[in-house]
Amino acid sequence: MKAKFSKLVAGCLTMTMAFGTFSAAPFAVSAAEVSPTIIGDVDGDGEVTIHDATLLQYYLAELAEINDAQKFVADVDDDGEVTIHDATMIQYYLAELIDGFTKQPGQQIEYSYVVAGTLNLTAYDWVASTQTGNVMTKNTNGTYSLTFKDVMASDDEMQFKVVGIPVEGGDLVWFGADGTSANYSFRHTMDGDVTVTFDPKTKKLSASGNGVEPITGLNVTSITAVGSGSSPWLNGIAWDQTAAANHMTEIEPGLYRIAYNNVKEDINYEIKFAANDSWSNNWGIPKGVRYTPGEWADAEMNAENIRFDVDDDLARVVVTFDLRQFDYSTKQGARFCIDIIPAN
Repeated sequence: MKAKFSKLVAGCLTMTMAFGTFSAAPFAVSAAEVSPTIIGDVDGDGEVTIHDATLLQYYLAELAEINDAQKFVADVDDDGEVTIHDATMIQYYLAELIDGFTKQPGQQIEYSYVVAGTLNLTAYDWVASTQTGNVMTKNTNGTYSLTFKDVMASDDEMQFKVVGIPVEGGDLVWFGADGTSANYSFRHTMDGDVTVTFDPKTKKLSASGNGVEPITGLNVTSITAVGSGSSPWLNGIAWDQTAAANHMTEIEPGLYRIAYNNVKEDINYEIKFAANDSWSNNWGIPKGVRYTPGEWADAEMNAENIRFDVDDDLARVVVTFDLRQFDYSTKQGARFCIDIIPAN
């Protein structure tokens, strides 16, 4: 095991100067962001394709995760289970060997859509519930909207996501900016109404109103390593995005690194990366993806905690976070690597 990690460390650290895109899983979109309504459309892109059958096969092989909405549309034979027979039926349908599925397209999941976000906008700090009153109204064009009245101007960012809540129960589905997992961020420069609009077909959301100014760039003054602090991992500081002790060193513009010595052998260490001592802009990993130390992986904004194991006792753990290719408009391009160096 030690020889294996030594080899991985050399590759990961020496590749810091080279650019590239490294996907952590065949299906990088978080299942939490998918809300399909078409029977057979497992990936939720609005049509039934071979990708749906492939995603279903990955799920059955435990190589990908799908949420309750995806399981509903994946059960095309309507037997109450998601099995390889469903994947086969999708393939038969695409090959025009069958005309349709046992489960009819009219059987769809119905959602209520609510706005969850920062306290200065929603009056409830990231609460996704119909009980808050932040329920969106369906418009004649199929979009949904909600107007927050008399929102006070603020120097702080306002952020939100739209959340789909299944009427009959099931997984919540979170929608971020531009169809990503990132929070929609804006500044509100004057008192007045703010209207949030969401289109379930395109998965796009927006904010409008006098004084609403979308944030189009990110000025990074610091990056903090945040996670399950258990000394000496993260200096024993748990989930504190303001901890100066865990500020990463900018070894070159846009490239950050921090190291911890004598980390104990254990499973399920957790970490995320927070910008400017705030949770407003943070990076993790897509839901269901398990990180393998020694490999570069894509970092996703406002995503799940990065979990990994340390297989060597009293190891040195070197964490590198790369924003050199990050594009705020697409929220893509960030990546990270966690190297584990054996004690001997």
